[in-house]
Amino acid sequence: TGKITSLIGPNGCGKSTLLRAACGLLPLSGGQLLYNGRELGRFGRKEFARLVSILPQTRDVPSIRAEQLVAHGRYPHLGFGRDLAKADREKIAWAMEVTGTAPLAEKELSQLSGGERQRVYLAMTLAQDTDILFLDEPTTYLDIAQKYEVMELIQQINSLGKTVVMVLHDLPLAFSYSHHVAVLEKGAAAAPAPVGCKELLHLLARVEAQLRRYKQFSGGGGSAVLTHGDLTLDREGVTVTAAGKPVTVTAREFDILTLLMEHPKKVFTREQLYEQVWGGEYMGDDNTVNVHISNLRAEL
Repeated sequence: TGKITSLIGPNGCGKSTLLRAACGLLPLSGGQLLYNGRELGRFGRKEFARLVSILPQTRDVPSIRAEQLVAHGRYPHLGFGRDLAKADREKIAWAMEVTGTAPLAEKELSQLSGGERQRVYLAMTLAQDTDILFLDEPTTYLDIAQKYEVMELIQQINSLGKTVVMVLHDLPLAFSYSHHVAVLEKGAAAAPAPVGCKELLHLLARVEAQLRRYKQFSGGGGSAVLTHGDLTLDREGVTVTAAGKPVTVTAREFDILTLLMEHPKKVFTREQLYEQVWGGEYMGDDNTVNVHISNLRAEL
């Protein structure tokens, strides 16, 4: 409690899905979500909204003034008539003061810059006055200066005793402003147990390498399906088949297989594989062993 936790990892690894499931916006496929020892499903909607607030990744820009948007954060606390009491107006003014958005109160959202609009949305989330804040990519679409401005604000919000869980793609920001960082990979925690500094750096390098390859693929730099002989690898579905039959591979094997199938004529040493697939240093003693797609096919 009272900490900042960042979720990082490649696109499609489940960061936003995890955040939405934690808020009850998506059904759980298994397990439990407990808040103060109480299961998520036992909360009423308004009761839960007084405990947890979420700032989604994509948001509309309604034709309203900044102060009106911030007032939306008070809705879980209002009665049937949704009339703002003095305490609600004080909380709205406080949230706008803390986030530096008070001078923007009368401006239309459409008139604000990306950084200003993001601060107004954070003010709305803060006005909701919850103990826990979920923020899905709060620095998206912002320039470098605006990103640091928003992160400083999030740190300030955390200093008020709020717990913040956020999705970030910017690793330097995640490690500069977070108490905890969770690395996700293909729908699961890539580091389920505490790891040493060197291992963590290797893990992060691997995630960055995956992001680079994803961007190359999504930008038209590669095919969704790779084939070599009777091997087929589906990068979107993250599946491998050999001779038409599904093959179970680990995340590491999938990454290696992807690289080898992208360069079927090339022979890699294990050291080269570690450098190109994960961007890290190979720690084994067999770094001169050559690896080729045919070798891996034989193992499959």
